[in-house]
Amino acid sequence: MAEGGNLDPYFRGRTPEWIVQQAEKFYVSLSMPALPKSFWDKSDLYALPAGATRKKNTHASAWHIDRGKDVRSLMSVVPASSWFETTHHELGHVYYYIAYSNESVPPVLREGANRAFHEAVGDLISIAARQEPYLRQVGILPASAKLDPMQYLLEEAFATVVFLPWSAGTMTHL
Repeated sequence: MAEGGNLDPYFRGRTPEWIVQQAEKFYVSLSMPALPKSFWDKSDLYALPAGATRKKNTHASAWHIDRGKDVRSLMSVVPASSWFETTHHELGHVYYYIAYSNESVPPVLREGANRAFHEAVGDLISIAARQEPYLRQVGILPASAKLDPMQYLLEEAFATVVFLPWSAGTMTHL
């Protein structure tokens, strides 16, 4: 694939579960704990099957339910590069929740710095998840794949430079 930034063909044959597990492995590789069992039991992570009777907001989000150990995410993960990045982003929120949840700290202080900072943490990790060495390390990009650096950087700019100011500005006013 010398033409540029569309990595979706490399996700064929992957499962949505693999994508979320890979994002968790990213954080565990940084010496963070594995996600609690309740995350897996109580989150709504995958797209609904065709013909499902319930409706679901497909915008990804992460939630800190009790300012303790109950962290969850709402996503509709499918095997695609955008969901690979989004899953890493959302787990950035989840791991940030986990990091500042400390039972010795009063509950009122168990919150992040602010919503814009929360978005920056998530986006920092989604940027890391787009890096060619990481994509090769986790087996998404084969050794034979050649990326057009200009096209790839342009894709990254559209994904990051455009979104981050909007999300940080919007999220501070919710």
